[in-house]
Amino acid sequence: MLATPISMVLYHEISPHNKKREKIPEGTLCVVCADLASGIHYSVPSCNGCKTFFRRALVNKQTFTCQFSGDCVVGKSVRCVCRSCRLKKCFDMGMDPKG
Repeated sequence: MLATPISMVLYHEISPHNKKREKIPEGTLCVVCADLASGIHYSVPSCNGCKTFFRRALVNKQTFTCQFSGDCVVGKSVRCVCRSCRLKKCFDMGMDPKG
């Protein structure tokens, strides 16, 4: 029997790909931008774009300032216009940094 290298064992144990994915109904929309959701990310149905935006904002400890009134529309075609309002909507819609 061949021994498994320790690095492979550790990778397998801590790999995020081992997490059990929650299935969502086909056609479920992202609660932030209304694009097609790819799964439950940070505790809410969200698309890969909003999931990645939220993760990067957290990891990089980014702060954004709205250049307008603080209530910009965040939708599939305009989700990148105001990062401040997009991040605010992520939190408002229940995205959990610990999720």
